[in-house]
Order: sequence, then structure tokens, then C-alpha cells
Amino acid sequence: MRMTFLGKYREAGLLILRLGLGCLFIYLSAPVVLGGAAKWAHFAVPLRHFGIRSHLDWWGLTAALLQLIGGVLMLLGLLFRIGVIFNLLWVILVTLAIWRPGLAAYTSLEMCVILASLLLIGPGKFSFDHA
Repeated sequence: MRMTFLGKYREAGLLILRLGLGCLFIYLSAPVVLGGAAKWAHFAVPLRHFGIRSHLDWWGLTAALLQLIGGVLMLLGLLFRIGVIFNLLWVILVTLAIWRPGLAAYTSLEMCVILASLLLIGPGKFSFDHA
């Protein structure tokens, strides 16, 4: 059975995906941004994998702010691809830092694939970027 009738809901599906991921990134990063230096330093722990061991609080705040701003941009569909890039870069770093075969890194890898796909697809017509 061909489900061609679902084609008319393509933009709505993209909107749901965009809103869901934007809310998820805001939900995950807002407590870190508001949490203070201890939470910022903990948020930046994956950077130790790349040799960054000093000023983790500053790096954590920067990463959390970029994730928060990226989530808001994704949610609104305003400068959408920039918001996706902010989140994609952090998710790639975290995925590389925690990657061990058989562990929970597969969820991060799935998020990388979703964000890379959204980067190519764009925000859809229900966005502030749509002209």
C-alpha cells in the first residue's frame, strides 16, 4: 500500500521534528547555563578527551550557551542552519569523547545523523526564515 497521502504533511512533520529537538536542547542546556561554575565545568568534561583540562568552567558555559542559543534558533526556525551547526558540533565532540563499542554512544551518533540531515533539509516553510 502506498502512503502518498502522507506527502501533504511533510512540512508539519519537519515542524514537529524541529520543535521537538529545539525544546530538547533548551531543556538540556538551560539548567547548565543557570547552574553556575560547577555545572559548567561538569558540562565540559568531554573536552578532556581532546586535551583541554584548564578553564573547564569557561568552556562549559560557552558550550551550554551555544547549545541553548542553537536550541532557540532551531525552535523558531530563525537562522536555523546556524543553530543546527552549534548543536551538531557539540554533539560530535561528545560522541567522539564517549565512543566505546557497545556503550550508549549510539544515541549520540543517532543525534549526529538527525542534525546533519536537518542541516541539509532546512527549516521548512513553517519558520521565520521562510520567505
